[in-house]
Amino acid sequence: MKILFVKGPEAFEPIELDESKVYCIGREPEKGQENIAMNSPALSRNHFLLSCNGGDWWIEDLKSFNGIRVNRKKILRARLSEGDQIEAGEYQFQFGENSPEEPEIETANETYAKPKELTATRKKYERAPVQEAAGASDAGSDKKINKLKLYWAQLDFKWKSMGALAVLGILLHSLVWIPFQAMVEKDLLREALEGGRLLTEQLGDEYRAFDEGSQALINCEAFALGSQSILQAFVVNRQRSVLCPTGQAAPMDSLLSQAQQSEQFTTNCHQRLDALAGESCWMVDPIHKRGARTELIGFSMIHFFPVRVGEALEAYDRYRWQSFFLVLLLMLIFGWLWNAQLKRRLDWLSSEVHLLFAGTLQNLEKLESFAAFDKLIDEVNRINSKSNQVLSQQDPGGHGGADFLQSLLEQVLLLEERAVMVVDRENQILAVSPSLPELIPLQEGYLGSHLMDGIGDTHLQGELVGFLNELSMGSDVLDQNLSLSDRVVSVRGMPIYQDGEQVASLLIF
Repeated sequence: MKILFVKGPEAFEPIELDESKVYCIGREPEKGQENIAMNSPALSRNHFLLSCNGGDWWIEDLKSFNGIRVNRKKILRARLSEGDQIEAGEYQFQFGENSPEEPEIETANETYAKPKELTATRKKYERAPVQEAAGASDAGSDKKINKLKLYWAQLDFKWKSMGALAVLGILLHSLVWIPFQAMVEKDLLREALEGGRLLTEQLGDEYRAFDEGSQALINCEAFALGSQSILQAFVVNRQRSVLCPTGQAAPMDSLLSQAQQSEQFTTNCHQRLDALAGESCWMVDPIHKRGARTELIGFSMIHFFPVRVGEALEAYDRYRWQSFFLVLLLMLIFGWLWNAQLKRRLDWLSSEVHLLFAGTLQNLEKLESFAAFDKLIDEVNRINSKSNQVLSQQDPGGHGGADFLQSLLEQVLLLEERAVMVVDRENQILAVSPSLPELIPLQEGYLGSHLMDGIGDTHLQGELVGFLNELSMGSDVLDQNLSLSDRVVSVRGMPIYQDGEQVASLLIF
């Protein structure tokens, strides 16, 4: 098997892999039987290992700064197969045999051969089969979604509430940490750039002292080794000839020209380090004679890499995940305690209702700190006070039964996500779901009022009355588009029967 170069700062010939050896790839590798060095600041010193075990090749991340990806997925250790794409830093490789059908690979230095025709593997992916596969995939996705919905509907309230609290905890954590992360990255970038500028000025001070007659020689290699953040250091005279290190050409000619024209500190780090992605950049500082800002004697240049930024971001990432799991744990504990308290109160309420209808109690007392049950308790007390009556037959005008039905409908529709309205056969509004007022305008005090008084749009008032008249003629389900003053809404109507007689209508918008 071989490692084939795809893209990166420097091209190289395919590397033949020996199954009896372990290969280490990095900037200055030293942990393998065969060490392959690649000149890129985005690579760690020992970035990853390649080894063969039982005929299978494995890749392993050596806790590198930027990590590795196989087929676009970040991994710590994975088995490699023919054609796998490996990404490490600025490099991309392909694992496999060096066949004549390798794709065209363009780099800054070379272009490798490109196949003249499609392989058999690629030929089988014609447009029509892809479309059929996409259709089958969509159908499979819908089936999975429906299964999840059914599973959610069957879950106990306790687990639903725990899940909702977990999601709430995740959202709260994200709302706090996302702006905090932006602030941290901004501060780290500012600190890194300021540190790089000071190092550039320090190198310029050494050259200024040398120009003024100091006996100390400038050693750019030693200066670069003095800081982990400096990859290279240069001193250039005002004619842009490299004084240190000797025998090298001046890098970053365009940046040097900008600094020469402005005679001010110049850098491309703002563009290169904004995302804090571990990339390097350059800084150029003009050197003037001491006390004479107009007399230019040269330039100090450093190739800068923010090592401390990467270390700080790794620590920040650890804290972020620790706080995330802590918030999630606290929310789950709170959910468990809330469910336990709710269950205890409901058990007590159930026993009290039993005693009430057995004649032991006269009235139910309201639950302290559980105002959500107040309406339910009021209705139970009202029903108990009329226990010798049949509401649907003996309550004059049917208003008591209608109030009870309305209260029950309100409780049911609280959990309804769709826009729903229930009206009785006199076209009075009995109940609506919470989302309905967002779709159609409703007047204040709409519950219990006639449609003509409760609906806030005159066009929709007449359309709804006509729609309900048509529904009462005997339709089981009726679909129709209704007009508002500024738009059209779709509505489905379904009659509600009791003892074979229509008593109300359900409208789903």
